Amino acid sequence: MRVVSGMIRLRTPLDIDIYSAEGKLLLTKGVIIRDLYKLEQIFNSKCYTTPFGENQPRFDDSSLEQRFATQYIENLIVRLEIAYSNLVKDGYNLVRDIADLADEIIHELDADPDMFIGLVHLRADLNHAIMRTIQNTIFAILTARRLEWGTTRVKSLACAGLTQNLGLYPLQIDLVKLQNHELSSFHRQQIRLHTKQSSKMLISMGVRDRCWINAVTFHHERLDGSGYPMAMTAKDIPSEARLMAIVDRYGSMITPRTYRDAGNPTEVMRKLLVSKGKQYDKQLSQALIAELGIYPPGTTVELASGEIAIVTKRSNDRLKPVVAAIWDKNDECHVHPVERDTSDPAYKILSIKRHKRTQKLNADLFWGDSANDLENQPLFRIDERPQISMEDEHDSEVTLF
Repeated sequence: MRVVSGMIRLRTPLDIDIYSAEGKLLLTKGVIIRDLYKLEQIFNSKCYTTPFGENQPRFDDSSLEQRFATQYIENLIVRLEIAYSNLVKDGYNLVRDIADLADEIIHELDADPDMFIGLVHLRADLNHAIMRTIQNTIFAILTARRLEWGTTRVKSLACAGLTQNLGLYPLQIDLVKLQNHELSSFHRQQIRLHTKQSSKMLISMGVRDRCWINAVTFHHERLDGSGYPMAMTAKDIPSEARLMAIVDRYGSMITPRTYRDAGNPTEVMRKLLVSKGKQYDKQLSQALIAELGIYPPGTTVELASGEIAIVTKRSNDRLKPVVAAIWDKNDECHVHPVERDTSDPAYKILSIKRHKRTQKLNADLFWGDSANDLENQPLFRIDERPQISMEDEHDSEVTLF
């Protein structure tokens, strides 16, 4: 049965489980929804009371979340935000929710890592606190796997990524209002305390995983001692925290701000490797770069043909990923995306180049089950809902979310 108005109410525990149209459990019975916008999202997203949608057989698990790539990310955002909100307003213990989400993201990354890399690069414009959290988590999981960290360690790192800024969540309304202004001394102090506050909250909810707690507590430490909360130096910073620092900084720099465009991923990678004062672990930075590639999925590039193309998949050669040309050399859109062979000198990638309409591209046309569905998927997104930004202020190392 489709979830409709009247079936669930604000500030009242759910008496039903809620599923996406693809059969994924989104919210469990007993969860309290306190925000009207979140309630409207559920009504507008074709949610159901059973995993079978309109009495249809359940799809095979391997393809559930790939059916609508963008919707899956949006569902993750809603679920994590509800857990955060319930913690702040009602003292809800979200540890089980975080562990389940971590398992789910790890599983989905097994199925289609390029989809997730593509989404978090292409839709970096979301400027959403929770989206940045998910972005960092994805980068951390992929890099840790490349480093062959064990399954348990990867799970701990995923949980850390999803909770690294938990202590800042109560301040989000203030930080949104101040995003175009200089932060007060109070807010600066809270930002510098948020890592300790986050770990304190997790410990109070029963988390005893040292890897998880270390990654959260020390992800703003820097190898040269310039970080916080303890100004630790290289020899004392745990590897998990070093990795979280790198993915957090990378995600922050590729995300647009009100005062600047999104950073060029290739240039951001270079800055991480040659960071002033050697703030970041070079080996871990190299692992992130090796995993994402020089031209990560979701970025747009200029080809030798003069076309602008979107990178859709990585390849064994980091300089020659799979791309689809969108704009011709005269800046006119192709009728449909055209796959180009970047190993052909005629279509060699020259550089990453953002187009003014890059972030309006419809991600579902390039990833998930609807990829290449030219008949039913438009080239550009139709709905442009406003997004909330809780990002850091000018040239600061602080990443709010």
